[in-house]
Amino acid sequence: MIPTDPEESPESLRRRAHELRECARRARTMAETLGPFLDQAVAAATEKDAWQGWYARETTSRLQDHKRHLNGMADRLVLDAGAWIREAESLERQADAVKKAAK
Repeated sequence: MIPTDPEESPESLRRRAHELRECARRARTMAETLGPFLDQAVAAATEKDAWQGWYARETTSRLQDHKRHLNGMADRLVLDAGAWIREAESLERQADAVKKAAK
């Protein structure tokens, strides 16, 4: 949880929550593109008789490694986005509590 200023207003807390939700939305959009980015290239490179020899094997292996790395990055980005959503929910609960306490 992000520490908050005890004097922070409900509006400020809600603004921060909105910004976190927007970052999470953009992160998920990026992850959707990032994860499958090399899928087509790997599929073409690994087709039967696509190309042969040591260079082909080495290059295809590197391409597959990069694909796994990108998929992992996309997965971690989605997990981070989930954490940002949970933090936004916490900030909204704090805003409700501050507003209720001010009455």
